[in-house]
Amino acid sequence: MRARRERVWRRVQAMDETAIMAEAAAGWRFAVEYAPRVAGALIVLFVGGFAANWLSRLLERKLQTSRIDATFRPMIATSFHYLALGLVGLIVLQQFGVQTASLLAVLGTAGLAIGLALQNTLSNVAAGLVLLVLRPFEIGDQVAVSDQTGVVLGLAMFHTKLRTDDGVDIVVPNNDVLKNAIRNMSHYPDRIMTATLDISAAADLKLALTTLRETLDAQPLAIKELPRAVVVDAIAGGSSRLVVTAWVRNEDYLQARTQFLCDARERLHAAGVSLA
Repeated sequence: MRARRERVWRRVQAMDETAIMAEAAAGWRFAVEYAPRVAGALIVLFVGGFAANWLSRLLERKLQTSRIDATFRPMIATSFHYLALGLVGLIVLQQFGVQTASLLAVLGTAGLAIGLALQNTLSNVAAGLVLLVLRPFEIGDQVAVSDQTGVVLGLAMFHTKLRTDDGVDIVVPNNDVLKNAIRNMSHYPDRIMTATLDISAAADLKLALTTLRETLDAQPLAIKELPRAVVVDAIAGGSSRLVVTAWVRNEDYLQARTQFLCDARERLHAAGVSLA
């Protein structure tokens, strides 16, 4: 009985050694077959990623000195970067024998599902493309969009970046920019300066109008060739509201308005006209 058990045990050991040798041989064949592919994929991934980043930076520098509108430049550089990385990814998958045609079909189906799930996010991309085509503003324009006012710093795939007069950066989703009214204060070289003054009801209204017209005529930053006006906007029990309008250069707007208000206060005081 003991001898029989020993013979069975020796056969089991022989079978285990055979199985181990077979598994080792299969593992070796797998390593020999796929090691070059893995090495090639790692090389492609490293070199391709480095090349994509380098080419993206090179393209960005070239765009800075090109005649292409500054609004288009960030989106062109970003799109090229992602396309280059996608191409590198496809080459890496090909190293492992993945059929890219089938993969693209699967990605197309998955992209449809993802697009439905990220509808609001992708609408910002579509809105960004529409803004690039319509070009309601450019980099450096002073605009008011979606209840925010500032200088346009850039238009990206998902958002528009503004900087307010007090130095705060604001990111507005492109969809919000497109679906709301856009006020571009820098589209034309000139704009209307508007100033409102409340005159005391006891003051001489005609004298106030004459004084403000003389003050406006003396403003060096007001464009002489374009129309200007000093009108009575409203009359109430305790005051009369006067509105002054004149055309000024865009870059002179704040300085021209400040200078006019200071001069108007001094001249009205000298003429004996009291502000409400």
